[in-house]
Amino acid sequence: GTADFLFAQPVSRRRLYIEKFVGWLLGAVAILLLTNLGFLFGLPLIDVGDELSLLDLVAASLLAVPLLMFFATAGLLLGAVAPSRGTAAAILTVVVVVAYVFASFAQLTPATEGLRYLSPFYYAGLTDVLTAGVDWWHQALLLGASALLGALGLLAFERRDIGVEGWQFWRP
Repeated sequence: GTADFLFAQPVSRRRLYIEKFVGWLLGAVAILLLTNLGFLFGLPLIDVGDELSLLDLVAASLLAVPLLMFFATAGLLLGAVAPSRGTAAAILTVVVVVAYVFASFAQLTPATEGLRYLSPFYYAGLTDVLTAGVDWWHQALLLGASALLGALGLLAFERRDIGVEGWQFWRP
């Protein structure tokens, strides 16, 4: 709700976009690190043997960052082209829920297994990281998709008109 005020300042839209994303990214990583305090206090109380260390759990939780980046850049793109913040948030919410449902249904039967490829949750591999390890190819795919969505969002944000109702896809 502060776009009009920010656009009146002598700061480029590119800088605003990048600073907004970097601020979000730092906040997300900080929240993930704070949640790891629970591991610090809870790990001594639970017998996990010698198989898991605190470092393993912290690394596993930080692997959520590429998935979060994917949805954040999708949100930035939607925010730049949608007619309102509410519309962008609603669409992103539906996308996240549908992606999660696809990932969940894909585990139920072999007939629905193909749905997993439609979900970013599958590529994040958060459920398998402690048992099967990290699939770096999937992480790179999520980061690449995030970079693409972020670049498209930046282009759309730089071309967005203020005060114009409706969808603003690719204005010259």
